Amino acid sequence: MLILFLQLANYAVKRSGFGNEIARLVADSVMEDELTRSKSPASDPDLKPFNPNYISDFKGYLLGMQPQEIDRLKAFRDKGSYVNNAAEFQKVTGVKDSLLNRLAPYFKFPNRGYSKQGNKTARRISVFDINKANAADFQKVRGIGPVLSKRIIKFRNRLGGFLSESQLYDVYGLPPETADRTIEYFKVLGEPTVPLLNINESDYEELGRFIYFSKEQAMAIWLYRQENGPIDSLDELKGILGITADRFERIRLYLRL
Repeated sequence: MLILFLQLANYAVKRSGFGNEIARLVADSVMEDELTRSKSPASDPDLKPFNPNYISDFKGYLLGMQPQEIDRLKAFRDKGSYVNNAAEFQKVTGVKDSLLNRLAPYFKFPNRGYSKQGNKTARRISVFDINKANAADFQKVRGIGPVLSKRIIKFRNRLGGFLSESQLYDVYGLPPETADRTIEYFKVLGEPTVPLLNINESDYEELGRFIYFSKEQAMAIWLYRQENGPIDSLDELKGILGITADRFERIRLYLRL
């Protein structure tokens, strides 16, 4: 009788759809948790402290920023300005309070040093011309020794001079966090005159000698010209080279049509 009663009860539940409703509620709850985690990239426990002045397009996307918010920060930085705290970051980018509250704990601003002026504390920092600095100057930055300082200078010489201090991120073996510290003290104070590489008139060997191009990329450009004729816009190179947008912006400073 007990077995018969349980079977009848099970049949009644299935007929009423109550069991399906419970399963659907559980599934919806799991899906909601997954969506919440996917919409909150800044809550990732693996996220490390970072300087928000150097957020790339890709990192901004991962952090949950909108494209226009990233563009505002880039425009602000292109003027040679820096955000120095979370409030300034929000003022420049226009991010919402909810996003700022998630990101702010990870913000890491460099220690610039301070001096007293009356009752106020004023920030002070000595800035050097990155194109005139020698190896000893670069070695004053924590994390840069004789090997890295020589690489920076060699990279600068092959370029003909830095046109943007962000090109330090392209120096082989220089960690991003060390580049962050270096950029705080070394800037392009006087833009050097550098020869621009003509992307349409240069042959394969000339393209291959350009420090930013590998032999494979130089060949890809040459073959593209053979099949399609002259390149009409430098933006075409992004697809040919297969590189990120922020890196391409540094490379294009040395190119012309």
